[in-house]
Amino acid sequence: MLKIKKQALGLYKTNCYVLIQEKQSIIIDPGFSPEKIESMFEGTKPLAILLTHAHLDHVNAVKALHQKYQLPIYMSKKDDAILKLTTSTPEGYHRDFEAEYFDLQEGRLQIGNFSFEIIATPGHTEGSLCIRCENHLFTGDTLFRGTIGRTDIFSSNPEKMQKSLEKIKSLDPNYIVYPGHSVSTTLEEEFLTNPYLLNSIGNKKD
Repeated sequence: MLKIKKQALGLYKTNCYVLIQEKQSIIIDPGFSPEKIESMFEGTKPLAILLTHAHLDHVNAVKALHQKYQLPIYMSKKDDAILKLTTSTPEGYHRDFEAEYFDLQEGRLQIGNFSFEIIATPGHTEGSLCIRCENHLFTGDTLFRGTIGRTDIFSSNPEKMQKSLEKIKSLDPNYIVYPGHSVSTTLEEEFLTNPYLLNSIGNKKD
């Protein structure tokens, strides 16, 4: 049975998720505080790190976890340019990301006991992805409860975001949404109430 643990980490309260199943675990978007992320493992063996996109607040703990556990990293190569941007913020966070990673592309992905569907959803960044495991959809900064990710920053594109939202609207409304920030929701709830799924898009969050 799949178990999902979450902690909102760092100044930006970025959600890091740990998926647990049959003594194995997967980390999604380890933004900050690797020691807090480790506390979610519950004695399981971590198998890999999956990234919804490459913004600093979603990847800052990657290097520490990769070095300690020798974990493979999966991320869209289309976000590679973001990794070459300034590697620090005024708040003092640093993206010390030097490890090689596997290019995560749309389609099926099997890691240990975990089966994923990777859905390309460019817009917030060129390489933004949604990651589905069973009926759980990890949307990064593409979709939030009641809003969407920003499309006015480097590597973002409002037209591509619109197409990605149309793709999301074709998914099963019973999926539970786990966003990169704030609280979980369901696709059904977003289809009924999220103005960016009902109407045209705008520039919003994170």
